[in-house]
Order: sequence, then structure tokens, then C-alpha cells
Amino acid sequence: MLYASRLGIGRMTAEGIVLSNRLLASPLPEPIRIFSEKDKGVYKIAGMAFSLIMHPQGPSHMPFTKPYYYSKMHNSMLRGDLRYKLIFSANLISAKYGDWNRIPLPDVLFPFYHLIRPFTWFSRWYIRGTKVYKEGPMGRGRNDVA
Repeated sequence: MLYASRLGIGRMTAEGIVLSNRLLASPLPEPIRIFSEKDKGVYKIAGMAFSLIMHPQGPSHMPFTKPYYYSKMHNSMLRGDLRYKLIFSANLISAKYGDWNRIPLPDVLFPFYHLIRPFTWFSRWYIRGTKVYKEGPMGRGRNDVA
């Protein structure tokens, strides 16, 4: 556990072992129990992951639903350091490959993708008939034009 903590993945490692304890009734090693008592985030993210496992919604969750929030909160809490949280937040709002395909802009205007990101996100989830990805965020056929 000490080596995992040095690498910055102590919380993720502990979460995996706590989940195996909860799902498979495997023994919880003493170092993991001690680490989890000191870092309360371990039990929070393990609880969220357990909920997502027990109530699967697929790889993408419809925005503003409990699984959507659990998924985002879980991922944001995987590590406790501020650097990870900032990178995670920046990744959420940054332009995605699908946005580049959907609205092609010259290279000089690339920074504008960050401004149009909320609009492409909204249209991808809420405007029927919008085709963004081959599979679409809600699965095959959800965003395909009929």
C-alpha cells in the first residue's frame, strides 16, 4: 500500500480491494483497512462504484441523472491531489474529437472549440436526429438519423 501511495494511486488501489471485499466477501487486509479509515474518500468512491455496478446504465449515462453524477464524482475523486482534480475538470470542458469532426474550423480558430463545447454537448444529448459519433453517446441508433 505504501508503494501505491507513493505513485499517487493509493485511493484507487484501496477502492478496488474494498469493492472486492464488498462484492466477493474477500478478506480486507489490515493495511487497506487502516488506509481507508484515514482517507474517507475510499469508502465514498467504493460506494459510488458499487452503486454503478449494481445498477448499470451502460458506458454513457444520460446527463443530470444519478448514474451520471455518480460517474463524474467517482472519477473526480479517484485521486485526492489538486493537480488531478484540475486536470480532470479541464478534460471535462475541453474540446473533444467529435466536436472537431462536427464543426470543422481552420487551425487558427482551434481555441474556439472550447467556446462551442457546451453547445455541441447539449445538441449531442438533447436534439434528436443529431449524429455525432458512429455509436453515439447513448448507444447505437440513439443519435442516428432515421
